[in-house]
Formats: sequence, structure tokens, C-alpha cells
Amino acid sequence: QTYPHHYCAASSSLKLSQSVNVSKMLYIFQRSEYDEGMRTFLAPVSLRNKTCYRNSLGLEYYRISLMVTILYNLGQLHVQIGEDNKATDFFNSALDLAQTRDSYLDGIWGVIDDACDEGVRLLAILHNLGHIHYRSGRYSEAMTKYTEALKVAHRTFGPQHIDVASTLNCIGVIHFHTSRANADKAMDSYTQSLVIRRAIFGNDHQDVATTLNNIGRIHYLKGEFDDAMAWYSESLRIRRMILGNDHLDVGASLSNLGQTYHQMGELKKAMELYQEFWCLAKVRLGENHRDIASILSSIAQIHHEQKEHDKAIEYYVKALQVGEASFGENHPEVASTLNKIGNLLCEQGNLDAALKTYEKGLRIEKMMLEEGHPNISMTLSNIAYVYKQQDKHISALNMYKKLLALQRRSSDKISTLVNIGQLYYKTENYTQALLTFTEVLRIQRGMHGNDSVDVAATLSSIGFVLFRQELFDDALQYFIKSLRVCKRSLGEIHGDVAKIMCNIATVCFYGGYDDEAMKFYRESLKVEQAAFGHDHENVARTLHHVSQIHQQQGELNKVIECLEEALEIERRIFGDDSEKVAQTLNQLGNAHMQRGEVTKMMDVFSEAMRIYRRLGYDGEKLAIAGFDFYILSKMHPECAAVA
Repeated sequence: QTYPHHYCAASSSLKLSQSVNVSKMLYIFQRSEYDEGMRTFLAPVSLRNKTCYRNSLGLEYYRISLMVTILYNLGQLHVQIGEDNKATDFFNSALDLAQTRDSYLDGIWGVIDDACDEGVRLLAILHNLGHIHYRSGRYSEAMTKYTEALKVAHRTFGPQHIDVASTLNCIGVIHFHTSRANADKAMDSYTQSLVIRRAIFGNDHQDVATTLNNIGRIHYLKGEFDDAMAWYSESLRIRRMILGNDHLDVGASLSNLGQTYHQMGELKKAMELYQEFWCLAKVRLGENHRDIASILSSIAQIHHEQKEHDKAIEYYVKALQVGEASFGENHPEVASTLNKIGNLLCEQGNLDAALKTYEKGLRIEKMMLEEGHPNISMTLSNIAYVYKQQDKHISALNMYKKLLALQRRSSDKISTLVNIGQLYYKTENYTQALLTFTEVLRIQRGMHGNDSVDVAATLSSIGFVLFRQELFDDALQYFIKSLRVCKRSLGEIHGDVAKIMCNIATVCFYGGYDDEAMKFYRESLKVEQAAFGHDHENVARTLHHVSQIHQQQGELNKVIECLEEALEIERRIFGDDSEKVAQTLNQLGNAHMQRGEVTKMMDVFSEAMRIYRRLGYDGEKLAIAGFDFYILSKMHPECAAVA
């Protein structure tokens, strides 16, 4: 029986969430072990010059500076022992006094030696407050402090000072972490910082390498991998030269460069860099460090992409064990690794094990993450996918509904609604399927307008639902709309255009419009041959459809012509002993039988039977249209042996 082919575009394809493609989200080394250029003004300070005691004004200035220094150093102490909240209190108190001191100084500068300003600078306090906000993820507050610091640095030292460069770099880092939309702002800050640092230090300096690495991350984020590789490579060269091969900042550059090669598909080079980082990090950080878990996961992912499933699962399990040791069992990173293991098991067809793994990860994510977190949505999607693969349509539908309830953006909802619509379709709930696909169409048109491949796919999906409801004229209208959109989006010669033409032909066939059906099947055939070449399974399939129209019209000679052409294509594509070839031989036998060509019938039936038996089927696999074997043997005694 002939049914329309599902035309799949981006909105209607079903995939595992975050399957094996390397994530474009760069693994960010922003903790104390690695250098983004944010660790500025970290040392305690002392007042080394007491010449300000010369007069009462100097004494008052020195007293305020002494209090600022004490408060500042207490803040530094609390930072060192991990008490950022207390550190913030001391830094804020120091900031208030420093601003008082500097206002006081503005009026009496002429009577105080320059040497008196050897205490804590306002700039240092602002940097430390900014860094605390940054470490805590309060990027807006951090940006406020660093912007204020930049004004102070410009006012105090002018535009070409190293403290201006450091502050610009910090502002760039905040932009980088705040939003992808701020990538250009981050790049502008980094570039200004780099110009100043090169002018002061030359090209081969550790701070220059840090800014180069930061610029590389911007290019990576924007998908400009060739540029990212160039900046990372130069940063790595400088860091190796200055810091040696076993420094952690060298390790950060190795990992960043490895991820870039990974994105570019150069898996061998990526693996070499990951392995070098792993060796370095094991020595410097220990076997059970969080970054060891991350790099093991990256190594596993390369094996996964290379279909080396045994090695991939080995490294995923190692990553899981290290992650549980470093993070604890209930941590989002552990859940992420479980999700990757689930993806691998799913690809291997081990759906029950994949489901258990996903569910374990989901329990952790629900415990540790806020309700609408993207990782929870990703895992729900993967669980729904497994249920769908297992034909547990109701369970899959319920899971997709849970996912939909978490999604806020229309762009996220589309894929989930498409899957829900497909499941309603499969469970023959055509009313709900139609409502769901209509909602998808409304969202897509609002986002993309009328002329997109996604809109074309959804128009086709509505056509399928109407076809199943035997509303052939309505279905035909939606497929024709889909065809118009698809041609405008993809051009006249495209495989998806041919599929929609084939769907239109099938609806015409079922609606009793044989001439229109033949017209669209022939048009589909021309497009397929132009798009794919003659030897393609879609061409063979359409020839089968054309043969059905000829069969309907009693044109048996044309039926045989189409089937013989399809048979030759299938032999070349699938081989002489394939089930496809046996099925077409079977159909040819029926056509010859209807024409009374007994010898030809027996030849093709016999070949079909031999193929079926080689494939392990019994004699019942052969289907003779309108006859059983006994009647055939009575009407044609020469066939009795085969019958």
C-alpha cells in the first residue's frame, strides 16, 4: 500500500539532544588555577613612607591611608581563606575611606609629597570588589566596579598605562561571560588591552599571552575556528617559552586549542592536545580533579565520534568516576556525563540501559538545578526519544508534555510541539495532531515568515494528518502549499521538492485522480534523477509508484517496464541478493502472470524464492496476487514443481 513520504526539515527531525557533536560552549578555565587576566592587585600592601608626618595635613592624610590599608589587607586575608562576603565588607569600608582620602587630597596636594601615595590605591580596591562579584557570577555588579576602575586609571595614569590595559582586559572578560551578544564589546576591550600591553612589554610577555588566549575564545564563541586556532597557537607558544611546558596556563591553552581542532573535525590533533593536557593536569592537579573529569569526557567524545564505542564508554566511565570523586555524586557535571553515556548506549541500541542512565542524570538535575534549566530540558528530551524508539508512544507523549511545560521561548517549543504532533499522528489522534501542527505553523510563520523549509515541513505534516482522515482534497491543498514554499526556499531541483511532489501524487491516487497522480509522479521522477542521479533508491521507489498507476489503468506492459527499470537500480544499489530485489521480482512475477507469460513468471518467482530462502524466509514470503499455489499448479501444470 502506498502512503505519502514524510518530508523532513529541521523542525520535524528527531534527534538526541547534544548527541555526539562537540559542544561549542568552550570549557572555561576561570578558577584560581588558570589565568584570564583577572587576578590583579592581589598582594597585601604596607605604608612604606612616613614623610607625610611633616605637618598636620600630611598626618591626617597618612592616618586615613593607614586605615584604608588595614581594611584592604583584612579584605585580602578573607579572600585568601575563601570568605568573600566578609572580604566584600572590608573592601567596601576601604573604598569609602579611600574616596574620602582622595577627595581630601585633591584640596591639599600641593603641600604633601608625592611619596605619600604609596598606600592602597582606589584602583586596587575597585579591582578586588569587581573580582569578587565576577567569581560569584554577579556580572552586572562586576562590570560597574571595573568601569569605575577604568575611569580612575585613565584619570590617574592616562590611556597608555599597564593598569588601563589590565582593567580593559577585565572588562572584556565580563562581556565574554555575560552574553554572546556582547562578544564584539569583549573583542574591542581585549584589542585595546593588547595594543597597550604589546607597546609596554613587547610581543613575548605573559600578559600578552593571556590577552591572546582571551581573543581566541571570542573567535571560538563566534564559530571562527581558523582565527581562534591562530590566536590560541600564539598564546601557547608564548606561554611555553615563558612558563615551561608543565604550567597550568599552558594546560588551559592546550585544552582550548584541542577544542578548536575538535570543532574543526581534526580529531587526531585534538586528541593529542587533550592527552597532553591530561598528563599535565594529573601531575599538577591530582587524579581526581574536576578538570581531569572534563578532559576525560572530551577524550571519550572523540572516541564516540569515531564510533570506537568500547573506548568511548571506558573514558566516559572514568570521567564519571573522577567527576563523582571531585564534585560528589549529586552534581550537574556528573549528570552531564551520565547524559553522554546515555547517548552512547542509545546509539548502540541498548535502550533500556540508556533510559536508566538518563533517569539517573535527571534525578540529579532536578535536585541541583532550577526547574527551567536547559540541562533538565535536554534530558527530558532524550528520555522522550528513547520511549519513542521503543514505540511507547504514550510515555513519550507525556515526557514531551513535561518538557513543553518548562520551555518559555517559542524557538524551543517548536521542536517539542513537532514531536508531540508526530506522536498524536502515530497514535491516530488526528484531531490533536492537527491542532498541534497548526500551532507549530503559527509560531514558525511568526518567526520566519511564510517562506522557510520549516514552514514547508509543517504544511506537509498537516497534509499527512488530513490524508489519514481521508480528507484528500484538503490534504492536497496543504501539500501544494508546501511545494510552493519548498521550491522558493530550495529551488526547483531538490530531493525535498521531489518528496512533496510524490506526496501530492499519492494523495491524487487515493482521491481517484489517476491522471494528476501520474503527472506528479513523473515530475517527481525527473527531479529525483536530476538531484540524485539515476541509481538512487528514491528513483526506484517512484518507479514503483508509477507502476501502480499503470496497474490501476490495466497497462501491464508499462507496469513491467517500470518494475524492470526499478529492479536494475535496486540490483546496483542493494546487490542481487537483497530483500528489495526479491520483492520487486515478486511484483514482476505477478505482472507476467496477469499477462499470461508463464515462463517469465516462473523465472522471476524462482529467483525471488531463492533470495528469500538465502535470507532465511520460508516459502510463505512469496506473494502471488489473486492466486494460491494450488490453483496455480492446476491451471499451469508446468509450474507445479515450484508451486
